[in-house]
Amino acid sequence: MRKGRRNPQGLLTMQASDLFAQWRQLCDSGLNNRAAAGRLEVSEAKLVASGCGTISKRLLPDTRAILEAARRLGAVKFVVRNDFAVLERAGAISRISIRQDLLDVQAASLQLQIAAGKVAAAFALLEPRERGTKRSLQLFDAAGVTVLKLVFREQSDDDFNRAVNPLLHPSQMVDESVDPEPRPTRAEPAPRPRAALGEFLQCAARLGVPLEIQVSNSGASVQARVPIQRVKRSERALWINVLDPGLDLHLWEERICTARAEAKSRDCGSLRWIADNGVTAFSVRAACGFEALSQAARANDLLLHPC
Repeated sequence: MRKGRRNPQGLLTMQASDLFAQWRQLCDSGLNNRAAAGRLEVSEAKLVASGCGTISKRLLPDTRAILEAARRLGAVKFVVRNDFAVLERAGAISRISIRQDLLDVQAASLQLQIAAGKVAAAFALLEPRERGTKRSLQLFDAAGVTVLKLVFREQSDDDFNRAVNPLLHPSQMVDESVDPEPRPTRAEPAPRPRAALGEFLQCAARLGVPLEIQVSNSGASVQARVPIQRVKRSERALWINVLDPGLDLHLWEERICTARAEAKSRDCGSLRWIADNGVTAFSVRAACGFEALSQAARANDLLLHPC
């Protein structure tokens, strides 16, 4: 057994060092940070904090200042997720406004809303990857769950560091004292609606109509208006994905079991897709083609409930 220092800070550092080593091993095996945190039964914020001084920098949790730094850096990929859906959308921030505690972020390709008061911890990461360094800004809530990630591919390390260094937290502690990330619960028996969600996405791809797709979590919500093109099921897990230039949408197909429809007119309306625990996974609005889309969502006896 490894021995650490007798003082509490020394023991804390040893534990964080072990956590960091296990994190990097899991990433090398192909797991993303969220999956690695789940495997190690810690929150994702705690995992990222273990890298402070190596690949992570703790930032002041000033959401507006972090977004302004992102705007100065230019092209960025926004990532908002919940337990059942992930929306990744590339763009450059054009405007940031605030009303009370809500920040509105406008880009040519998306709109983001984030509750600044929900952000309890923030980090800048420079993660070595096979395809080059992954530079990101990651914001977490008080439970260590991701609120928002901002990923930068086109910038240099020097440009990234110049933008984030003024935001450094005075304490670069390697521990984050938060509860483990809660795991989504399943309602039993759970339906298996593979064909329904897949048919809906394939129908949208065939129609080529613009969709307003929204994914939200407890602190952030992102909307992107795009026609989708490429739909593909994962070979490793029960997820279905939209993999288009500038847009990735990942959906836990096994868990998303019901669609709630609201028609504005015959060919205009919205669908809210619900997970088997009653939580909204994602929603879609269509200004045209809604009748065909809602019919596709009824495939294989999936119940389409009116709002």
